[in-house]
Formats: sequence, C-alpha cells, structure tokens
Amino acid sequence: MAADHPIRTVAFTLNGKPFSAAADDGMSLMEVLREQAGLISPKNGCAPQGSCGCCTVLVDGRALSSCVVPARQAEGKHVVTLEGFDARERHVFAHAFAVAGGLQCGFCIPGIVVAAKHLIDRNPSPTRAQIAEALNNHVCRCTGYVKIVDAIDLAARALRGEPLPDPDCSGRIGTSLPRQDAERLALGDRPFVDDMRVDGMLRGAFLFSGHPRALVRRIDTSYAAGLPGVVRIVTAPDVPGERCQGLIYRDWPVFVSEGEVTHCIGDILAAVVADTERHARHALKHIRVDYEPLPGV
Repeated sequence: MAADHPIRTVAFTLNGKPFSAAADDGMSLMEVLREQAGLISPKNGCAPQGSCGCCTVLVDGRALSSCVVPARQAEGKHVVTLEGFDARERHVFAHAFAVAGGLQCGFCIPGIVVAAKHLIDRNPSPTRAQIAEALNNHVCRCTGYVKIVDAIDLAARALRGEPLPDPDCSGRIGTSLPRQDAERLALGDRPFVDDMRVDGMLRGAFLFSGHPRALVRRIDTSYAAGLPGVVRIVTAPDVPGERCQGLIYRDWPVFVSEGEVTHCIGDILAAVVADTERHARHALKHIRVDYEPLPGV
C-alpha cells in the first residue's frame, strides 16, 4: 500500500455475512470485493471512472458503481453482489438472459443484472422504457441493448410468477441457439483473464505517453523501482530482439525509448511488474519522464 494512506479495518455485511477488510483511504470497494473477498461478479471495466457499470453492487439497497465507492464508506453497511442473490433470482436472471440472447461476450452483464434486480425490487412490473432508463449507466459494446431489455422484461415476468420459456436448442434454420456458457456469463461465474488467480502471480501496469507528440528526453524509474511490491520496471532497453512492430512497415515501437518521439497518448514508455495491481499502478505515478512537447502533425 502507498505509505501516505494508513491501513485500517473496514467491517460490513457482505452477502448476508460479516466481513472485514484491510483498506487504506485510497482503496475502492471494488478492490476489496475482488482482491480480498475473492468475488468476480463485479468486473473492472473502467476503474476508477465509474462510467461503465460493470462493477455495480447494492449498498444498503442502492445500486452503485463499486469502483468509485471508497472502501471506508462500506463501514457498517450491507453490500450485496450477484453472488449474494437468492437461488431463485440467480436462476431466473441467468435463464432469462440465456433464452432472450441478452448477452454476447458477457463482461458487462453481471453489473446489468444487479441493476435489473434493483429496478424490479422497486418496480416489479417495469415498462420497456423504464428498463432502458435503468441501463443509462451501463455500457455494452456487443448487443445493442434490445435483447438485454428483452431479458430483463422476461426476468421481471418470471419473478412475478409467469413461466420461463425453454431455450430452443433445435438448431433449425431461423432459430438461435443459446449462447455457450450464457448462464454462467450472466451470473459472473465464468472467469475472464482479470478474474484468474494463481499462486505467486504478478501484476503489470503500463505507463502511457503524457503527450500525443513529444520528444522523450529521459525516463527515470529509480525511485519507482524501490517502492513496496515492485519486482521490476521494464523500458525500451529491456526489449530483446526487434522492438518495433507493424503490419506493413515495422515503425511502431513496443516501448518508446529515450531520444524518440511519441506518436500518440497510447504509446508505452514503461511497464511496472509488481505483486499487486495496486502497487504497480502506484509505482507508475513515481516514474519521472522529461518531455519536450512538439507541435502536432
């Protein structure tokens, strides 16, 4: 943890059970849920921007983006993630999204399911317009939202006692097979790369250019390399073999070196390898880069 943020214990109720976390003032509720509680349904889609809705959880009944909720604010509260829904709710939402085809990659869906529960708890018979409005804070790049609205409408009907339709697995022309692993994806149970953990795993973070076009005079990693948890910092001289890539011309450097000019703010200057993502991102802030900004082309 960063030295300027003292660690303290935060106690709250998580999915109906007492839970305590070790958190500093800069830690989000999402970090606690994912890194300390081991839950994977709150996905990290844009932290710490709070703009995609993938990490939505219920805090004292309110649907909130957990990546922008400081962990300390959970003290004494009741936090519910998708893992904490009752068995009937989990079945209904999973089946509804599978039957309606309301997901493709599935990354955003667990947060959407939490928002759907929040809506249906307050309004058991929402209109399609009300469902769409409840999704205002959720970003999905795959579906176009229509089938998501279909799925939530179907789930609301099922929770009111209407029967859930069976999926069409006939494979006949004109029919749509259910998405593979649809129910696990809807519940956030199918892990993505960011959800995977192995013993001794290290985490990485990249330092991107601070200017779209600038001469990089110097990259100083000396202080950052000594920070807690940092295993190594990689820059251009550490790249073995050919450092540039490209489909037609190999003119795009994997790492921009000292003495070279950046092409965009997506250019990478350094990578930090650390024991946790938090330590890696903290170290990025302490890499000093001397730029000479240049006029645009």
